Formats: sequence, structure tokens, C-alpha cells
Amino acid sequence: MNRELSLNAFNLVVFQSIDFTFEKYLDDESSYGFTAFINLLNEDRNTDGPYYNESVSATAFYRLYFGDKPNSGFFAEGFSTLSRGVNDFYYDYDYIPCVECDYAYNPIIRKYSALSLGLSIGSKWQVKKSLTYSIILGIGRNINADNAPAAIPRIGMSFGKKF
Repeated sequence: MNRELSLNAFNLVVFQSIDFTFEKYLDDESSYGFTAFINLLNEDRNTDGPYYNESVSATAFYRLYFGDKPNSGFFAEGFSTLSRGVNDFYYDYDYIPCVECDYAYNPIIRKYSALSLGLSIGSKWQVKKSLTYSIILGIGRNINADNAPAAIPRIGMSFGKKF
């Protein structure tokens, strides 16, 4: 069993997004993998809850484990994400204010594609022989952020199956 497929339950419940991860273990202390993310809200911003700017993204990562058991315990990872989405801008810097006018704040929505680099930390527990539970927290910086947000989060609580 040197592979794992997991579902990020946190993103599904809180952000209404599907987030699957495939991870391949290189040895007892390292792995690499890929994450596919689809925002079920897509570009709908008419929600009271939190939402991601990303509509879809693909993440590649390399992970180092520091636990006592193979491929479990505390880990650190470096990742790169390619994402597409929309960003809400509430201020247009070319705008000249009108003192006598009544303006409502209407967001300017711009589409973007971005590449980010980032770091994450987390922990993974092996619940049974082939079942895992993990948490992760990280942040990536968009390196070509024309219309994209400056940073993207990498958060989650995932349940996985080794095979």
C-alpha cells in the first residue's frame, strides 16, 4: 500500500467544494501527490457563507513526514497550484469620485488564471490498516497576480484510503 486517495471533507462542508487528493509514498518519510479542486458554487457570489475565488485548481505537492510511524504524524510540504477563478474588486482606481452623486458599491468581477507557490504543515493519522485522517494548513503566493488575489489558502480535514 504505497498510494492513497482522500477527500477533503472540510472544503465539502464549509466551502461547498470538491477536493480530491492522490498521494504516492516514495519511502517512509516522503511522498508526492496531486490535488484536484472544483468549486461547486463556481462563480456564484450570492452566498452568506465563505467561498473560494478559485473555480477550479490543480495542485502538485511534495511532502516530508516527521512521525514515528511510516507516512504519518507531522508533515511539511511545498506545493504549486494552477488555478482559474473570479476575483471581486470593490475599488476601481481609475474612478473619479463625484461629490454630489449617490453611488452603491457594486463589485467589479474579473476572471483570472494564476500560478502560486506555497508551504503547508499538517498531520496525518492512520486510523486502521488502510484508513487515514489528516489536517492541513498552508498558504501560497500567486506569482502572476494580475487579477488574482495575492494569496491562496490550502486548508483541509481529509479522510483517505490507502491502496
